[in-house]
Amino acid sequence: MKQQTKGGALHRLWQALPWLWMAAAYLFDLWYQLVPGKWIVDSDLASEMILSDLLNKEGSIISHNWFYSTELKVVNLQWFYRLGLLLFPDDWHLARTFGMAVTLALYAACMLFFVKCARLGRPGLWMVGTLLWPFGQHYLVYAIYGGYYLVYTFFYMLVLALVLRSLDADKKHCALQWLAACIVTAIAGMNGVKQLMVFHAPLCLAAAVLLVMALHGSDKPDWKGALQSCRKEVRLLAASVVTAVASAAGYFVSNAVLSRLYDFKSYNIITWDRDENWFTLDRILMDFFHEFGYQNGSGIFHFGGIAAGIGLLLGEWMFFCIVRLLLRLKKGSIPEAYYNRVLLSLQLHILFSKIFAL
Repeated sequence: MKQQTKGGALHRLWQALPWLWMAAAYLFDLWYQLVPGKWIVDSDLASEMILSDLLNKEGSIISHNWFYSTELKVVNLQWFYRLGLLLFPDDWHLARTFGMAVTLALYAACMLFFVKCARLGRPGLWMVGTLLWPFGQHYLVYAIYGGYYLVYTFFYMLVLALVLRSLDADKKHCALQWLAACIVTAIAGMNGVKQLMVFHAPLCLAAAVLLVMALHGSDKPDWKGALQSCRKEVRLLAASVVTAVASAAGYFVSNAVLSRLYDFKSYNIITWDRDENWFTLDRILMDFFHEFGYQNGSGIFHFGGIAAGIGLLLGEWMFFCIVRLLLRLKKGSIPEAYYNRVLLSLQLHILFSKIFAL
């Protein structure tokens, strides 16, 4: 009886471990916002709080009395900071901490929804917890503490989750999920061109590659039969294109309509300007490992040096996994049910690396 009780307790603990991992990461994030974050001075964070306070006073969504220096963000952190300022009008630090607490909770919820739709199972829960930890300097500044790119990630996760969910749905529910995905990504498109460049372009490319591979491996002699046998891949590519068009429509509204009503910096002036060292192998590898927390010049036996070493190991392990999955995908040794997950997981990894490099 005691052994059965002990075994049951260990089983429950094992089942709860990924959730405890998530909770520990979330509490650490809140502690960082409250304690070390109190003494961090940042002009971007300060301007977001000033804008949030201005919007509360005006009772508006977008202000005519503000110059948006990094595109016109219709949906951004000011929505969460405004809630905090309503609760803590005399303490902007607590107001911002509350706003980030809500933001991080929604971030976790979006990731859990994606894990469910992608059928990642228990490993997906560990992934959610890991992404809540600040595992790299860029990720800490731009996501966990600063939150600059978390709103973009909300949209990416929701759209991709709805697209994956639609693959096995009947026509009615598939259409409804596509409609929801288009609404979400159109709103995201009004935030600027990043959604289209960083998410939809690689998603369409990944879906097209997946369809070509499926057609190549099909045993049907005619195109109609081959396309019918690759129904999921066809639906994935169609959903990718449709949502990309919706994102472009949102960006058109921002660029053609809102630009005439509000003052903000447009990214239409972006040009291809390649630095001589941009595509060198050492630059690419170092940028890759920096995303996992590796930092040059850290003392090996200091905390920063140990963290840099762990980041280097994480980067090497991720690189090994990517190469191994690509080789298995090429050989056809990955079960068909996992094709979408493998290719989209690789696309997601590239996506997040690009997000925090911008």
